[in-house]
Amino acid sequence: MQLPSASQVSSKSQTPVLEPNAGFCSYRWEEVVMFDGRPSSLTYIVLGVAELSLPFKGGIMVPSTDILVPVTSFPDGTLWAGFEIPTGLPAFSLWWQFWIKDPAGVFGWAATNGLRADIPAF
Repeated sequence: MQLPSASQVSSKSQTPVLEPNAGFCSYRWEEVVMFDGRPSSLTYIVLGVAELSLPFKGGIMVPSTDILVPVTSFPDGTLWAGFEIPTGLPAFSLWWQFWIKDPAGVFGWAATNGLRADIPAF
């Protein structure tokens, strides 16, 4: 489920967008893709098991900050992220958001919208 765009932080040139990939929450594989991010830039993948939705760096930090993964966006400003869901877990929700280091953004950062994935039990 895509959360409202109010969580996004734009740079002067573009607003990054996070969307589920075609395999989103299908048979044990979770994957999302970012479009319109700053090319070749430090990006934090933020994952949480709860929704935080608190003001942060001029936007809204949607997920609780349970997992932070620093990566670099691709030269075209996209980024894919995914992982396999282990068996034996109960159903749960997972919140995603990407924060991109961007000098043209508010407080030097740009952020995607938040996404919530409802993961079934396997």
